[in-house]
Amino acid sequence: MEPRVAVTIVVTLAILAGAVWAIIAGGSRATEPSHASGPSPTPSYATLSVTEPPEPEVVVFVSGAVTAPGLVVLPAQARVADALEAAGGAAPEAAPDALNLARHVTDGEHIHVLTHDEWEQHAAAATGGGADVAGTLAATSDGGLINVNSATVDELQGLPGVGPAIAARISDERDTGGPFASVDDLQRVAGIGPATVEKLRAHATV
Repeated sequence: MEPRVAVTIVVTLAILAGAVWAIIAGGSRATEPSHASGPSPTPSYATLSVTEPPEPEVVVFVSGAVTAPGLVVLPAQARVADALEAAGGAAPEAAPDALNLARHVTDGEHIHVLTHDEWEQHAAAATGGGADVAGTLAATSDGGLINVNSATVDELQGLPGVGPAIAARISDERDTGGPFASVDDLQRVAGIGPATVEKLRAHATV
């Protein structure tokens, strides 16, 4: 073989080898993972929800001249006005002024809404038959009636037949045994029987 031909063959083989190597090297680079520059993705964190503790509530029984009498559930700081609203509002014949609408209610309380006729009867009984209804209401703790669940010891003595000793017992009993559910429930107090309750019925409320 002539030297020129041999050199040509060697050069050709070298070129082919380089081309093959370039193809192999390019394929291996294509399979490598990309390290493109850029901001790293921000990790996501689960959002924790904080549950607020439920607000304390009270259950009150509303009866009498209201649209929907019955049990109502109210916030702990609710007032008598809120109880009436929860019971559908006062009926047309109601005398809401006979109640202290601004007074805070207590759990287990019974609020009775008087009619205008009942209001005048209770006020007249409290004044011995007098006609000064407004004056009577202004002098009592709950619109003509003394609320035995909220009245002070001094106010309780405004009830017929209730002196300092019985008034103190009423106060002690409601503190230890809870609010009175009705006027009849006053018989829980030592010294108060059915006859006394009948005398108190026209003057007391819960």
